[in-house]
Amino acid sequence: MSTIKNKLLSSMYSLFEYPGAGYSLADEAFTDDMLGYTKLNTILRLSRSLDDWWVTKEDNPHLSWAELIDLSLRILHAPITRVFVQNLYLENIPDYTVKDVKLLENYVGGAKRVNFRRGEFYNFSGAVGVEGLFNPKAKEILMNPPKDSSYDKWRGHGKDDSCCVEGNWYHWCCLACNVLASGNTSLCCPELYEPALSNDNY
Repeated sequence: MSTIKNKLLSSMYSLFEYPGAGYSLADEAFTDDMLGYTKLNTILRLSRSLDDWWVTKEDNPHLSWAELIDLSLRILHAPITRVFVQNLYLENIPDYTVKDVKLLENYVGGAKRVNFRRGEFYNFSGAVGVEGLFNPKAKEILMNPPKDSSYDKWRGHGKDDSCCVEGNWYHWCCLACNVLASGNTSLCCPELYEPALSNDNY
C-alpha cells in the first residue's frame, strides 16, 4: 500500500484504499453546490445521457501540462470528490509554480476513455457527432482521416483518436492522480510531484 509523503497533498491518502470504481450514482446525488463548483472551476460537465458520466466542454480539448496540473488540483478539491472519493479529496489547492522545461512523457490517462496524449493524431473533425450526421464528406473523412499534431498540448480523447474524452468522476480523479504522479510534473513542478498517486485504472 502506497503512502502519500508530499506535505502539500497531506489531506489525501492512498488511492488503493478506496474501491471507488464500483460506485453508482444518479443525477440527484449531485447538489447545486457540487455542480456549480464543477461548472465554474473545471472544463467538465455532467452528461445527461448517463448517470455520473462527465464530458468536457470540447470533445477533444487541447491542454498544456500546466493546465492539466490546474485541472487535476481542481478535480481533487471539488465537493464531489470530498463526498464520493473521500480519500483523494484535497482540502486546499496549494501555491505552486510550473517551470518552462522540456517535458519527456507524451501520455497520461485515468481510464479507458480518459486519456491525454501529445503528438500526432488522426483528426476526425467534421465526421463524428451531430456535425458528422450533416456533413456530406463525413464518410470520406472517416475512411481517410487527416493527420494532425499537438506537440505543445496534450489532446484529450477516448478509446481512440475519434472518441471524445469522457468518464465517471472516479476516472477523472484517477487522471488527476496520474498527472501529479507523472515524470512531467516531477520536472516542471516538483513541489506537487507524488509518485504514490500513480495508478493503472484502464
